[in-house]
Amino acid sequence: MVLYYIAYLLVLFGCMLPLLFELRWRRVVIPFIFAAVFLWLVLMAGLRSPFVDRDYPSYLNWFSTIRSGSLSVSDFAKDPAFVAISAFVVFLHGTYAMVATLFAALALFFKWKVGIVANDLRLLPLFLYLEFCRFFLVQDLTTIRAGVAIPLVTLSVLAALRNRRVLSFGLLLAALSFHASAALAIPILCVALFGGIKSRKAFLYLAIGATILFILLKGILANLSDLARLADYLNGNYNVSGISLLSVYFLFRLIMGAIIIIHLWHRISSEDKFIVFSSVVGLALQIILSSNETLALRSSEVFGIFDVLMFLIPLKVIRAETRLMYSCVLVVLGVLFFHSGTKIMGPYRTLLSSSDPCGSASMAAFTGEEGGGRRSVEKSEFGTFLSSSEIPQEQRDSHSWNGSPADPLGGLLWLAGGSPRGLRQSAYFLARLPSKSLGSTRVG
Repeated sequence: MVLYYIAYLLVLFGCMLPLLFELRWRRVVIPFIFAAVFLWLVLMAGLRSPFVDRDYPSYLNWFSTIRSGSLSVSDFAKDPAFVAISAFVVFLHGTYAMVATLFAALALFFKWKVGIVANDLRLLPLFLYLEFCRFFLVQDLTTIRAGVAIPLVTLSVLAALRNRRVLSFGLLLAALSFHASAALAIPILCVALFGGIKSRKAFLYLAIGATILFILLKGILANLSDLARLADYLNGNYNVSGISLLSVYFLFRLIMGAIIIIHLWHRISSEDKFIVFSSVVGLALQIILSSNETLALRSSEVFGIFDVLMFLIPLKVIRAETRLMYSCVLVVLGVLFFHSGTKIMGPYRTLLSSSDPCGSASMAAFTGEEGGGRRSVEKSEFGTFLSSSEIPQEQRDSHSWNGSPADPLGGLLWLAGGSPRGLRQSAYFLARLPSKSLGSTRVG
């Protein structure tokens, strides 16, 4: 887990360093610092091994299906963005690692755009720090489609608040193409388009509606449990129990929402009022769906970036000495979020690392080459690894990289030019692993 915390320290340093400069110099310093951090995080996400996160094997199999040309029209209709990006990578003769890299780059870029649009320059570093701590591991490294869709939803709502309706609808459609959960934001978007939130009475109406829905919950979920897109969540097949600090996150949202609504409401802008309302909607969804922890979490996460924006609102109105103390609280909260996220991750390894506990077997599974040595037939915490001789000849990749797994340049060249049989062989390799070693393999 050391590499995760190295990434955390890099982000913390990158976000805190601009605060040492005067405001006019931050405009010069921030782009260079954050560009370096951005590149590091994108490469970290794109070059991770299949054993880092629980969703990687499913996405890899999905990509292999797309590459084989056996995907139907209905599959494209369900997840058009993933299929389109994967098809583009296949056209370039790339591998799934390129898909993972593109998704990470899009997710981080759109979250950066939210920070630019919704905050002034003084709050941008703290926003990016909290966003990284809250979402990088659980979304950008795991539920990669949601990781792109959620910032697009946030940008769509912000565009609607600023009367940019065409842009707002375009961003929502883009979000829906990445993940169907973006549809949860449609009611919020309608409210934003037709007046926003002026009075605190809106929260009373929301509480009444949430109470009614909570009472009717079991009947509603029973009728939806057979739908293919919801069955895994409703039936408990998608496990999120590894995130143990969500209760802290829930309580902090509840407390900060109450403080802003009761004490700071008349001192904040109309846009900030709507940000608070959107965050409280996510809180209400978590309460309404609390009988199903997984569905509650996934629904409330659609509004997760609004939570981060809400946390920053007091910094705009409180006094300087209190502002420093509250900023320290947010930094500590970020540590808790990040530590919580590491609990659902495997040890970080790259596709190019010869120190991977899978050893060269992991690379051999991707390349189709022998070279796993003894590790390819030894047992580890991930199960028994296959030597290439155990894999059918027709599934081996005749165009694979035959260099050392520790050769970064050769590895990068290989990642840019993998072939279909290599990906099918990787899927074959993953299918032979014990299921308990990978946890849930459902994609979010």
